[in-house]
Amino acid sequence: MPEASAADSPVVTPDSLPELRLLDSYTAEGLKVKSVTARGKLAYAAAAYGGFFVLDTTGDKLRLLGRCDTPGNATEVALQGDSAFVADRPSGVQIIDIRDSSAPRIVGEYDSVELATGLDIRGDLMAVCNRTLGLELVDIRDALHPRHLGALRLGEAQGVRIVGERAYVGVWHNRKLAVVDIADPCRPRVMGEAALGGFGWGLAVNGSLAYCATGHDAPGESGQNRG
Repeated sequence: MPEASAADSPVVTPDSLPELRLLDSYTAEGLKVKSVTARGKLAYAAAAYGGFFVLDTTGDKLRLLGRCDTPGNATEVALQGDSAFVADRPSGVQIIDIRDSSAPRIVGEYDSVELATGLDIRGDLMAVCNRTLGLELVDIRDALHPRHLGALRLGEAQGVRIVGERAYVGVWHNRKLAVVDIADPCRPRVMGEAALGGFGWGLAVNGSLAYCATGHDAPGESGQNRG
């Protein structure tokens, strides 16, 4: 894949988006939600130093069902079976039993190479972003005993999404999107890179397009942030 530039990329502004309507919100003192995922009528949130939350969304209303503290800084959450995997920065990846939504509990931990800043799961493979190393790939067939498979130095990885045999990684300091071949998770390799207009953070992939969040780190021409 050839290297691309973000210089001529179109900028989506709020005026160009369809009208959205807020249905409900959940707040608590000191709560800072960094990531949320959903399954059915339940939402699961990673809330920084506030830990891990389970919310009921029945009737387009949010109601707290259960929560548990995590030892670090809960940054991102992904689900597999009866477990939630939470990137908990200095505390690696926390593994949480979510069978009882009213009483989620930590049942294990994966000691990532260093600070776990993001993650994604497809099947039995977990991709973990590391604060300075880059990407780490982990076998989670046995959820309570994750097994390291391979790693790739990319720099300060913050977000990752797995699609098929590729991992798309947002790299912070180097301001880039890296596309990684993970067909052999023990030997991942870079397939290509694309420059971003700001520091690489969260991302989503749909078909042939990757949507990359760069947040407040790339001022637009009008002084507004490009993200």
